[in-house]
Amino acid sequence: VGNPGTNLGFCEGDCDDDSDCIAGLVCYQRGKGEAVPGCVGTDSDNNDYCVEPPPTSSPTTGDPTKTPTNSPTKSPTASTKAPTEKPTALPTTAKPTAWNELRLVGNPGTNLGFCEGDCDDDSDCIAGLVCYQRGKGEAVPGCVGTDSDNNDYCVEPPPTSSPTTGDPTKTPTNSPTKSPTASTK
Repeated sequence: VGNPGTNLGFCEGDCDDDSDCIAGLVCYQRGKGEAVPGCVGTDSDNNDYCVEPPPTSSPTTGDPTKTPTNSPTKSPTASTKAPTEKPTALPTTAKPTAWNELRLVGNPGTNLGFCEGDCDDDSDCIAGLVCYQRGKGEAVPGCVGTDSDNNDYCVEPPPTSSPTTGDPTKTPTNSPTKSPTASTK
């Protein structure tokens, strides 16, 4: 996005420290050619990118025992939450919410990434994204979360139909040609 950038979203760079990233993300300082955790693509310039912070170990609750015990305790010492649903047989297709959750960056914002707003037109979005102008209460395609203020967000452009190749015929034909035709430009 910039060198250095500010208010950078997930997998956006170039950041110099955590303050360049939006809240909840950290600046991943990488070595030459090192992959960026959670992101795809390559960057031969070795820029640094905003990512989710690495997981931390579970915090301990209560005071530790002064000496080790030989047998386990009979009841849990910390609150544990068991899963409420059985695993599915097939993988889910939902994208991780880290990068597709609605984020209001500015009003109006500029240089906005995927699912970031508030944009007013496509020029407010980074290259390859468009400003999705939505109606009252309308969901933002490809993004999760809610926004009761009806801000507009940058998203991937909608798919287009396959492009035609060559010049179209002036009048319809009754049967297909036996071999492909080529444009003679």
